Amino acid sequence: MPGPGQPPSGRGPVAGRAGPVGRRRRIGYNPDRPPARHKTMSERLWPFKDLARFLRYEDPEVRYWAAERLARHHPDEAADLLAPYLFDDHDLTPELVAGYLGRHGAPAHVPQLVRAVRTQRRMAAARALEALVRLRAPEAIDLARSAFDRRDFDEECWSALLEALAERSDPPARAVLAEFLKRRADWFGSPPILRSALNVTGPGEYRPVLQAWLRSLQWRGAGGGGAGDSFRVLMDHLEIDDCGWCFRTELSGRIDFARTLKAVESSYDCEVRAALGDETCARIAATLMAGAFETSAAALSGTILEQARRVRRAPGDDLADRIVEASVFWADPEVARAVEGLGPHLREWVIGFLLSAVFKMARYRNHDLEVRRAAGDLEALLRMMEVETSMMLDSLPDAIRSAVEAAGPAGGPERSAARRLAEERCLALLAARGPFFPQGAALETLGELRSVGAINEILDFLAEENSYLYEAAEHALSMMEDAVVEPARARLEAGTVDEEAGHSLLIVLCERGTREALRLVLEHLEFFMDAAGPGDAARWMSLLGARELIDPLRRYLPQETALVGQAVLLLGGIHNQRVPEEAEIRRAIDEYWKQQPEGGEESDEP
Repeated sequence: MPGPGQPPSGRGPVAGRAGPVGRRRRIGYNPDRPPARHKTMSERLWPFKDLARFLRYEDPEVRYWAAERLARHHPDEAADLLAPYLFDDHDLTPELVAGYLGRHGAPAHVPQLVRAVRTQRRMAAARALEALVRLRAPEAIDLARSAFDRRDFDEECWSALLEALAERSDPPARAVLAEFLKRRADWFGSPPILRSALNVTGPGEYRPVLQAWLRSLQWRGAGGGGAGDSFRVLMDHLEIDDCGWCFRTELSGRIDFARTLKAVESSYDCEVRAALGDETCARIAATLMAGAFETSAAALSGTILEQARRVRRAPGDDLADRIVEASVFWADPEVARAVEGLGPHLREWVIGFLLSAVFKMARYRNHDLEVRRAAGDLEALLRMMEVETSMMLDSLPDAIRSAVEAAGPAGGPERSAARRLAEERCLALLAARGPFFPQGAALETLGELRSVGAINEILDFLAEENSYLYEAAEHALSMMEDAVVEPARARLEAGTVDEEAGHSLLIVLCERGTREALRLVLEHLEFFMDAAGPGDAARWMSLLGARELIDPLRRYLPQETALVGQAVLLLGGIHNQRVPEEAEIRRAIDEYWKQQPEGGEESDEP
């Protein structure tokens, strides 16, 4: 289990796709990663009318595939066509359609969504209710309140619904959210539910939320990964970079503050010692070396409070107050004793949170507020991109794109100059040796700008082990339409793409769903199968829905019969082509499920 602050690296078994939430989860459409805003200029393998025809197929797997492709590639056109499939008999199609309608539906779809809430179960009903909340349907609040007693709604169902209520955030939605959280405080240990609660928590309101979280940990146990994931949620909410990957310890296991301080200053390109002062640093070092949890928590909390008093804040900036409030809670003697009783894992996370908060306050900035207030000021936004923090990776690239577009009409000299300035700054960051958060922001920004001239520089980052970087490169390339194909082909033919980068490149090509992407996959199919593994590669390739893939994939059936076989059966269903190995494949799939934990989050399900 990763420890506090472990840096992200390596591609896991579900790299590049939505996490599994059901027994037969498919790769593809993820409502949390909305489709790109642009429309492709390349030829899709499957135009809208063909996908609409596939929706009428008897095979439920083909219907699911068609619904997913429509939601991904035709988000603005497919709502009326997909709405009736809220009641499809496939396990996952109703859930997919409900999630899609929450983002792209209209008032005309409300009656069908209401019916789905009342007739469907579990995640399909929860997603339908979430969609009603997002669409601000008149029935949404009453239906959400009446769902409190539904026994088929588990934590996963409620996390989706609470997120929608928190985002809506008008008084009726906040009232339902508060009522639910009061009734189900035992679920605060779930990271998504904690995130929703924090989204509607203001200054002076943190203690009851954190108390409920602690009680939930007492009921659940704090030894698993959930506690760490929840602390990361809290740190993201408070704009605190998780510095735990910089922590250095003595052989005794106690934190060596002097070495940790040097690591943080080097990794985050900042001056912390000067901000804290030698006396404070010496006090923290001695306290941490002594190893008493309650004393360490109190010392770190006191330092955070002291730093907060010195911070010069912009009008409307209450972030420092919220950080202090959360920090004081964990240093409360009664809370500290409760944490002590829950074991070393939770103690490590509390100290990691407080120490990261100390470093935050020593170099205090309210990044969200700065990005919002710099809207339209391209030079100010580009300077922010050089700050070593993960807290602006979501908001800053979009703000830079908006500033470039605001510089002048498309094709005009003002916008061209602004675009050139942004691209040059991004390329300079990519060429620099470290730090990596600005490079991640630069990659995302090049994607937002559709900077096809930078594709080769972006491709270089697919080989990175750091997930912030290779995922940002994947996302940027996915915005480039088919301009990525020829540079990728040149590298593949030159043999300069390693397997890690090949896995990412396969994801990008299969998500494109164009003829040029298919041609490149077929030309280098053996390489992609080796890079991603036959099972995962076949699953991604099946998104293309191409007949030409059936026979090449059949050759890999002996290696991973269940996973490759599922892809082959889907392609056979799309093209009404018999698969000779069908009986063998279905036996392998049944055997596969007998060996898997039910709904396991880490299982690589077919």
